[in-house]
Amino acid sequence: MDTERRIVRGRGERIAAAAVSLAAAVALFPSGRAHALTLAEGLAILDRSGRDVAVALAEEQVAASAPVQAAAAWRPSADLYARETLLAEQPGAVFGPNRVPTAEKDFFAYGVRVRQQLYDFGRTGATVRAAGFDAESARFETALARNSAALRFILTYVRLLRAERLLAVQQEEVTRLEAHRDNARALLEEGAATENDLLEAEVRLADAVQKRLQVDNRRALAAARVNSMLLRPLGDPVSPEDVAAAARDPQSRQEEALAEAERERVELRQLASRAAAVDAHRAAVRTEYYPHFFATGGYEYTQNEYQVHEGNWAVGAGMEMNLYAGGLTREKLRQKELELQAVERAREQLLDAVRLEVQDAWLALGTARSRVSATEKAVEQARENLRLERLRYSEGVGTSTEVLDAVSLLTTAEQNLLDARYDVTDAEALLDFSVGKDLVTTWGAARAAGEGGRP
Repeated sequence: MDTERRIVRGRGERIAAAAVSLAAAVALFPSGRAHALTLAEGLAILDRSGRDVAVALAEEQVAASAPVQAAAAWRPSADLYARETLLAEQPGAVFGPNRVPTAEKDFFAYGVRVRQQLYDFGRTGATVRAAGFDAESARFETALARNSAALRFILTYVRLLRAERLLAVQQEEVTRLEAHRDNARALLEEGAATENDLLEAEVRLADAVQKRLQVDNRRALAAARVNSMLLRPLGDPVSPEDVAAAARDPQSRQEEALAEAERERVELRQLASRAAAVDAHRAAVRTEYYPHFFATGGYEYTQNEYQVHEGNWAVGAGMEMNLYAGGLTREKLRQKELELQAVERAREQLLDAVRLEVQDAWLALGTARSRVSATEKAVEQARENLRLERLRYSEGVGTSTEVLDAVSLLTTAEQNLLDARYDVTDAEALLDFSVGKDLVTTWGAARAAGEGGRP
């Protein structure tokens, strides 16, 4: 009996030490006043100043200048030039026995030239179209980066919600075990229980305290991830609010979701733009077989005292055509054909991947919803079971182990319900992403009015 008492005292001392450690952690890392961050607020911040979106926007702006550059070929170009020429011998002409100079040995010249393209068989137009499709593809890339970042934030935010609610579940388990320990101690003093009952309660309580500390760490790490995505200090306190349930028809058909994905997925639309750009580039390359016509004009002054008019104006028209380029044009056309084939293969591969994503998210959503219904019933049953086991133990019919098992069973049921509910939220986000919805709108402003409810 003395040995058992020492064991009980040792367990109690360890529990007290754990409590002191928790208090020290709170003192060293004060939580401060947590900001109640809604999902809509987080998505708005991410969409406005997120790293991925900022990079994509910068690349989009770079691509947007390409059509302007390509269209410059339709406008005239003007060049201003000046040069100083130093000759070894003075130019001249022979008239019988006489040599007559025709220009100065050293002379200065300057002028301005203007050139305007007249007709190039559609080369510039095709190049402008190709650049426009490339710019459109960059805009789709920005939309994809924006949506992907929103999906990552939603899943990270839900992970924080999971940890927050799980911490409450673990704390509730500690409270239940403390109540049972106190009950076991009171019964022991009355002679209605054994010291082994109290020992077992202390051990289970110590284990529950450790689990609560582990969940608290998980919650802190999840909050740091949210802050990292929002470009805030990692240690800033965050208080998440639950996400409103989606007003989704559970009877809607999977075929409708697949059709929506094929119509709305940004990646598929981006590949269509890329194919159109390659086709336009191919058309531009094909015009290299044809000539292009232009007009020129300008003024030039050349220092020459032997010339009647040192300065003169000129206007002209011309044609340029490449006769042979070593097979370069033919090879460039072949390259564009291969690029089109590659884009088509990539589209087929992406379409299969999108269909699998939709099906996976659809099945996950249905499974999670079924689990919610099952686990809600299990929680009610576990609560009733704990009530009965406590009553039986207080009346001397049941055992302490049965009460402790009932506490663990209820905690497990509550954790399963928690996981099922947030698995529904995750599956909804993944399904919305897989069918091509704008998550910032769908999960931001559209759900802002309903936040604070249970998923």
